[in-house]
Amino acid sequence: MRHLQRILIGSLALATLAGFGASATPVAADHNVLPLKPVPDMPMAAFGLRNPSPDHPGPGEVSSPASSAGACDKDVDLTSTLAGVVPVAAQDNLICTSADIDVYENAGQQYVAQAGGEDAAFTITRIAADGAPTMVTQKIWVDADTGNPLATYTPDVKAFKQGSNRYIALSLEKLNPNGTCGVVIIDVTNVEDAGNPTPIVAHLFRTGVWCDVHNIFVESIGGDGRYIYMTTGDDMRVLDIGVLGNIAEVGRYTPLEFDLVHDITVIDHGGSVGRRAYLAYGTDPGVMILNAADVTPGVIEPGSANQALNPENSINPPRFIPHHAFPTADGTRLFIEDELFADPGDEPVQMWDISDPANPSYVDGIAVGGALMPVVNFAHNLEVRYDLDLDGDGFPDPRLYVGWYMAGLQAFEFDSSGFIERRMYHQVQTEQQDKDYD
Repeated sequence: MRHLQRILIGSLALATLAGFGASATPVAADHNVLPLKPVPDMPMAAFGLRNPSPDHPGPGEVSSPASSAGACDKDVDLTSTLAGVVPVAAQDNLICTSADIDVYENAGQQYVAQAGGEDAAFTITRIAADGAPTMVTQKIWVDADTGNPLATYTPDVKAFKQGSNRYIALSLEKLNPNGTCGVVIIDVTNVEDAGNPTPIVAHLFRTGVWCDVHNIFVESIGGDGRYIYMTTGDDMRVLDIGVLGNIAEVGRYTPLEFDLVHDITVIDHGGSVGRRAYLAYGTDPGVMILNAADVTPGVIEPGSANQALNPENSINPPRFIPHHAFPTADGTRLFIEDELFADPGDEPVQMWDISDPANPSYVDGIAVGGALMPVVNFAHNLEVRYDLDLDGDGFPDPRLYVGWYMAGLQAFEFDSSGFIERRMYHQVQTEQQDKDYD
């Protein structure tokens, strides 16, 4: 679909790969609330208790004046350093924090769902055919008993469908020991139905064994969302969401050596490769590759019948702290990323050969401060796409997209032997005095 070629970056900036432009003034968010009850302290906290930054309001302070008064800096420069993309529009979400995003379609209309970080639950934005955004709704989490905003951090969102219904799943982490955490599933089918006073319904899932969830991935089977994979501290867990009224935990992976598992990607490669899950741990055991069938349902832990496809620490370069991983469609190459690896000459993005997962090997890397990536800054998440013909030969070419914090959107052409060229980039944050992770 043509609109899916847009790349979504920043607080919400949109760029397209074709030559047209548009502008729009976002409407004010309604800041409706979704009541959830806080849960007592759990025995596991994925990433510790987060502390609000001094340069933006605390949880729940999401009014527009906070933005306009300069309480936080969200400058987006659509005229900045760019190649291969054309700016379309930018939207101020009226809050200071932003987190991951996803897109979905409903009744022929495209939407962007964005997790709200510390300041909100999520924001839903409608994208017009010309790329112009219109904020549809923004929600914050509140205590169902007191009505007070919850000390909850919402880092991730994934969209999925079941039949004609559209949903988003959100991960929640605590901001203090009594905060709320878990996984929330939201029905957004009728998000724009003005005649329905409660078009959004929330379902919170958590257990006493795990609660803090940093990253999630929804795997669809036959087109419908079936499994939610979650990073919950030092292990990965799976929920079966095939029947939303009967959600159950059905899978788990726990390695012998472990740090905090950060992000997870699940891809169905088809053929003999099949469904695989790619987990990025902080240090040990590095990036782990699982046969997804072994955890849906099933358990992979030391001594169990099924094991990961690659040995622990086999994809764990020296000084490298794996943060995210994404494979090629055929499952022969894997890109890994470290968001703390940014001294000149460091390679925060690397390509590995995983055609034999039991014996993975390094292929190539993108060095910061070098010819391929001249900007010295921290990298972030990855995605491989095949929807454009870059060299004009009539066939789609693979590109690796990287969200590179202050360096913005970066896109690299590659083949099986390594990286070829930086074909696209768009640096929307150009104030060098700002923080490295802006």
